[in-house]
Amino acid sequence: MRSIDKWFVVAAFAVAILGAVPVAAHAQLGVHAVAGVWGFSGDDLDDLDAGFGVDGGISVRPSDQFSIGGGFHWSSHGVAESTDDVTMIQVVATPVIHLGAPGETDVFFGARGGWARLSDNDEDLTGVVVGPLAGVGFPLGGRVSAGVGGTFSLLSLTDDVSGSSWGVGAFIGIGLGG
Repeated sequence: MRSIDKWFVVAAFAVAILGAVPVAAHAQLGVHAVAGVWGFSGDDLDDLDAGFGVDGGISVRPSDQFSIGGGFHWSSHGVAESTDDVTMIQVVATPVIHLGAPGETDVFFGARGGWARLSDNDEDLTGVVVGPLAGVGFPLGGRVSAGVGGTFSLLSLTDDVSGSSWGVGAFIGIGLGG
């Protein structure tokens, strides 16, 4: 996929998601943080080890069943038979369907898509990332919840590097108002 095509896909995804969200007056704003393990698969990425990573994001929940947000991902990965490390950074949009109301146990699933960068000391590969996410959150009291979740994403990066990434982690979420 050419570079211009990748940015077109990201822009089209963002416009479609953001254009489909009417922000209601009662929308709930929230933030979340995730810590977990992320890894890769595919011929181009098989030499990368699974590694520790973190996510953070913000979302708007205009109804009990739907939220739209954005987030940032960072993870560090060793390279097989090398002392080098590789860093993955992603900036993504996340539309999510919720099966539980705020303050209740919440099974959720959705999508994530956006920009990705895989870099080491010598090279930066950039491109797009898109795929599903799912998890379950449990209320801790007030507007705080904690839970577990996972992602699986397809990567298309410069230099015809492609493959997939996966992640599993624990999260904490805080509702800020609404």
